[in-house]
Amino acid sequence: MQFYGIRRNFFVAGLLSLFFNGAACAYTIQGEIDHKEYVAPVSQEFKAGATFAAPSQVSHVKWFPVPNWLAGTWMKNGDMETYLKDFRTGEEIRKPMWLNNKVRLGFGHQLDSLGTIWHAEILPFRADGNRGNSTDRRYVMDMNCLNSNPQSVALKFHSNVIRVDPGSGTIQSTNQQEEIVTFRPDRDGLIATTSSTKNFDENGRPLLQAYSNAERTKIAEFVPVAQLNGIDLASSLIDFFTANNMTDRLAGQNQNSAPR
Repeated sequence: MQFYGIRRNFFVAGLLSLFFNGAACAYTIQGEIDHKEYVAPVSQEFKAGATFAAPSQVSHVKWFPVPNWLAGTWMKNGDMETYLKDFRTGEEIRKPMWLNNKVRLGFGHQLDSLGTIWHAEILPFRADGNRGNSTDRRYVMDMNCLNSNPQSVALKFHSNVIRVDPGSGTIQSTNQQEEIVTFRPDRDGLIATTSSTKNFDENGRPLLQAYSNAERTKIAEFVPVAQLNGIDLASSLIDFFTANNMTDRLAGQNQNSAPR
């Protein structure tokens, strides 16, 4: 997923269950959609009081299929938050609240020989934010596609959000964020998004959970992409198909690569 600009989205890895629908050319994914009760603690280097150093993980690509209705570029102006729970106090708030949050994102990078559009998520990626005298360094560490079929697409993200003192470089706090986002087709040129976000402290204990929804407008059609962040996407997808015994999708696949 390509995000442009600062986003409020809070992003943990889930297990994939893949199956092929022989009645059509589409490739579908179906898996369990749920939050974890707890997550593992962050490593010592990311705990409060440590001196911040950027993670040095090597980029890797995760591929998932995209229904035709989701392929392209979309824009939203904000989110309607409908529920918030504080696990520390047990307090629950069900009062709808509008949050300005303008985000542009794109789905789809390559087209296979059977007509299925595939999206490449290059991980980890960084999306920062500022809060007064501190800087939030957000690292999206992992993503899994939990569900991708003609009716909906569900994605699950895991992020570390590290608040750093800009003067000393000392970590003030670290939260982990797990977000499950579901996309569904709406009226012509629109998609509906529902999001469930669960925040954890640096030791993996739950802090907050929020539900929100948004409407996105299509602003551009799908165009195949040849390279992204220095990665040859056609070659990467060929490797993915080969490793997953899906070579029937290779014929002519690399002819559908064009720079954007």
